[in-house]
Amino acid sequence: MTTAILDSKKALEESIAKMFRENAPESIDHKKIAQDRADIQSRIRELTKICLEKFTNPSYLLKFAQDMNSRKEMEIVLEVTYKCLERIKDINNQRRERLPVQLSFDELEKERDEYVKQKKDFPNEEKLKKVKAKLDSFPIWPHFANIYSKHQYDQTVLSAIKVAMNAVMDNRDDLEKDIQQQYYKDRTTVNEKQVKIDREKAESYINQVIKAALENIQNPNYVLELAKEASRKKDTRVVLELAHKCYSSVFELEELRESKDKLVQAIKILEEEKESLGRKKKELPKNLSHELTELQDQLKAKEIPEFLSSADNHVSIIDSMAELTISSVFSQKNDLSKKLTDDSELPLERRNFLSNMIKDNISRTIKMILKYVENPSLLLNLTSDTRRRKEWECSLKIGSNCLDKLNRLKKVRLERKEPNEKRKALIKEREELEKKRGHLSSSKKQQWRQLELECRLFELTPSYYNSSVNYDNLCYDVTVEMIQTCLDKKEEFFNKSTSNDELTDEAKAEKKKEFEKEVAEVVAIGLQRIESTENYIRLARALSEKKEYGHAITVGSKCEKIIDEKAKELEERDKLRKQFEDLEAKHLQALVKKADETNDSSMPEDDDTAEKLEKVRKTIEDLPPLDYNYEKLNNQMVEISDLMIQAAKIEEDENVFKEQIILAFKADTTTARWDAVKNMTVEEDWDKIKKELVVYVMKRDDNPTDKIELLLKDGLYEQCISIFPPPSGAPGELDLLYNLYDGVERNKPSYLQHLVPTITRYIKRYFQEHKYESLSKILDRVQRRFPSVITQIYSQATDMVLLNIMPSQYAPFVQCLKDLKRRLAEIGRMEDWDDFYKGFRHKHKGKKKLIQMVSLIGDSQWDLKQMINAPKRKRVKTEDQNSNSVKQEPKIKVPRARPVKAARILKPKPIKVARILKPKPIKVARRARRGRR
Repeated sequence: MTTAILDSKKALEESIAKMFRENAPESIDHKKIAQDRADIQSRIRELTKICLEKFTNPSYLLKFAQDMNSRKEMEIVLEVTYKCLERIKDINNQRRERLPVQLSFDELEKERDEYVKQKKDFPNEEKLKKVKAKLDSFPIWPHFANIYSKHQYDQTVLSAIKVAMNAVMDNRDDLEKDIQQQYYKDRTTVNEKQVKIDREKAESYINQVIKAALENIQNPNYVLELAKEASRKKDTRVVLELAHKCYSSVFELEELRESKDKLVQAIKILEEEKESLGRKKKELPKNLSHELTELQDQLKAKEIPEFLSSADNHVSIIDSMAELTISSVFSQKNDLSKKLTDDSELPLERRNFLSNMIKDNISRTIKMILKYVENPSLLLNLTSDTRRRKEWECSLKIGSNCLDKLNRLKKVRLERKEPNEKRKALIKEREELEKKRGHLSSSKKQQWRQLELECRLFELTPSYYNSSVNYDNLCYDVTVEMIQTCLDKKEEFFNKSTSNDELTDEAKAEKKKEFEKEVAEVVAIGLQRIESTENYIRLARALSEKKEYGHAITVGSKCEKIIDEKAKELEERDKLRKQFEDLEAKHLQALVKKADETNDSSMPEDDDTAEKLEKVRKTIEDLPPLDYNYEKLNNQMVEISDLMIQAAKIEEDENVFKEQIILAFKADTTTARWDAVKNMTVEEDWDKIKKELVVYVMKRDDNPTDKIELLLKDGLYEQCISIFPPPSGAPGELDLLYNLYDGVERNKPSYLQHLVPTITRYIKRYFQEHKYESLSKILDRVQRRFPSVITQIYSQATDMVLLNIMPSQYAPFVQCLKDLKRRLAEIGRMEDWDDFYKGFRHKHKGKKKLIQMVSLIGDSQWDLKQMINAPKRKRVKTEDQNSNSVKQEPKIKVPRARPVKAARILKPKPIKVARILKPKPIKVARRARRGRR
């Protein structure tokens, strides 16, 4: 029937349209047309009324509304939708009253069935009858509804609202098209009052549908879905209304989730404790058992909707809605701005209305985001998104809000450290007591339960509270985005002003100052929120890349202060450790002394060393771990100093440049940085600065050769001598020693006497390796300056060589002594050679061949190498020796008599009974013969 009437209406409209096309306007009967339309409309209304009276199932009403929407019958759609919502509301109200009674009745019936199975009388029969009577007193429950499903028609409500919303928005869009056509045909004939009335009426329909949506939809996921539908229809006002509803619903659900989780976790803790006591065959204390029952009752009484979800899901809904509103609002702004620009004949009233609507929508959107969005990652994305859309003020507001929320999150994380440590300490104490079959006191158990509950509830918070999220990195990212926003805003302004030439130079200069002040404020906010030196360095580098060198210097200065504070912290810890070591040594000495005096090391001490030692140990143990060391801090100082040096060069800030070059050298004492400091320093100030820098050179723990080369460049010979390394045989070390000697001799000859011990060490080392010629250059210089010392040096060196010298090594050794004799002859100190040789013969008198070779030094008739390599000859006796000797008779060897062995006495072997029949005569005979021998 409905289809037939609607088809009639369609046919009527087609015939009216044909009439207007084919006939002249004056020949058309408008009254008849109006009457025909009114008749059709009344018939439709009567039929709709009958359908609404007959249909009680919400699912059928929804189908009816969808059918009417497909035929563009907006008013019927609204009427059917409202009827559908009203019917669902009635069913939900009936369920709310009936369900508790129904559940009680079901429970009693189940109990009665159990008694029947056991063939027993049911004691609660009267109660069952009363509950049944109360259940019968309710209105008849519709057969199509499920009494146990509280959210049976939530999806139906959403679908009905969607149908109604699409209907009213399509109606509004059709109206706007008609108005556009009227303006296009003849703007002068348009009835502005009627247009305004029609628009207000269309908007009122939309308002009615949104009101119905806000009243009937509770699930925030459905509200979000409805908002997406409105966004596709480009109705930003509706999106914002639904967004506010969504945010409010999520916050209410989050409060409900927190209260529910608190109850659930408290119950779990008590149940786990009860189970643990049960394994030990113990019971939960009465007070805790009573508390557990109360908590369970509270949880049962709490009405929890099925769409209640986790904290992360709630955050996800809010994030999706925030992104949707931003996209919808600024897309609408672009469309309307284009319309306002293109349509120059748009009425002023309409133009003002659209402009104000854009501003209001943006303002509402930003306020809701600042109030409801807590996820810092999303706020960072929105800051970036609004910057790309050239919404500078919105970007800065969201970024600033994000920094504030990150600061709050940092405080929350810091506040959680102490409770976590207390909880871990109590768990450790409990485990230790359980090993000894003990248990915590009641107060400590209660404290542990509270701390455990707080810990579990914190784990259920949104994931951005997680310790894996680096808040400081997010602070850096937000700060960089805000700085880029300010720079983009500045660039856009000056590009427009350059193309239009509207501003004077003074106005441009004033505006430039404003932009620079804005950037400085953002940098200042970032410096307050960023904590790690790594991110300070990243920020300084980012500012340098953006050519904001002045701000890069500001950030670098703050970073260097933090690095200095960290270095002081390391120094304080080093002092504590040194104090601990000293106290520990003192304590051990006291124990040893007491043990020696009393022969009992366990006696108590008289002094307070042990108490101080324990106090310092506890202080060291309580110190939090550090994620940096001296090497890391030095690397960071070098990196930030290099950035500031480059920035100071461009900014032509000479003071900063000098200061940073010196700081860079203190952290990285290389030759290049030393030269850079020297080149930038006035000659009058160089001596003072040089002394300051030498301290840092001496602190270096790297290769001393590099330090010596650096110190030699500016004549710091005293320091070179003090740190000169012992001989190692490394290539180039003798050249370095020679250069040092040469420099000292030419510039600071008074220091040469301090260098002689070092030279002596090297001579001893190289003489032991038989590298006598390697030190000729240095010895030439030493013998000229210290002639009396040369003999002493040789004496000490040769003594060490002769400890393990081999005969095959005599030749080069003798050649070395020959060199000594030559040197002493050159300086006219041959008496020193005589003394040396006399002492040498006395100390090494066992080495006769070597003494013989040394005695021939200077004799040209002897070849030392030939003497060493000559074979040894047998000694030949002379005739005098033979005549003087007494002739001896040769000795006659007398053979020794062989000792005769005594004959063995044969002992009779015990005869076994089993072997009497089998004697062994051969073995007995052998023994006899052996005895005779």
